[in-house]
Amino acid sequence: MANSTLSINHYIKYIICVFGFIIVFFSNISYAQNDTIAKKSSVFILKFAPLSLVDFIYTTIQFAGELSLKDKTSYQLELGYMSNFLSIRENNNQGYRIRSEVRFYKKQNFQGIYLTPEILFINVKYDYARRFSKDTLYPYSSSYIDTIEIKKIVLAATFKIGYQKIFKSNIVLDFYGGLGLRYINTKHLFFPQTGYLFQHADCWSCQDDTEGDRFIPNVSLGFKVGYLFNLSNHKTP
Repeated sequence: MANSTLSINHYIKYIICVFGFIIVFFSNISYAQNDTIAKKSSVFILKFAPLSLVDFIYTTIQFAGELSLKDKTSYQLELGYMSNFLSIRENNNQGYRIRSEVRFYKKQNFQGIYLTPEILFINVKYDYARRFSKDTLYPYSSSYIDTIEIKKIVLAATFKIGYQKIFKSNIVLDFYGGLGLRYINTKHLFFPQTGYLFQHADCWSCQDDTEGDRFIPNVSLGFKVGYLFNLSNHKTP
């Protein structure tokens, strides 16, 4: 009965978070479409996130597109792809990452200081070897190596502040940082049934892959490099 209650609570939390993400995500898209129809877009910036390639947890190749809406407002959608050939930790990452945000600039021309609420969604599967033991008295001598297969769903809401610089060459640099809240749902697709997980020094880089739901603070910090397209009605200093 207790397990059933935990399962129900798990799915209720998961459904609430998913629907919350969907509502905000599609509200952002709807807002972008309405403003784009009302006023023809004059600026589009294609960006690349180089730090995503050295992310030790979710190594990703990631691009973003920023579309102007009004004089001081823009919408940015960021898509990332995870694959085992990109993974630094050799844990066979397979999945994707999506970021959605509406930016509010202090000045016109989509550069300088900006504020933005961001929604993040991650869906990833991976596996790696962990050490298990059958003996609590001599755990290491009776230990063995086996593989854990993991699936994670991550939802995060973050408030960010950033600074964007557009050069005369149309090269764009975008720096940002922010704080928020992250929800993580972890599911074991495969977990050895013999023995127990033995956390040893040879697993210093292992993630916290306890099955279940949890909320943790979310920190966003990085930069992007981009190029400005469609210069109509846009001036660089």
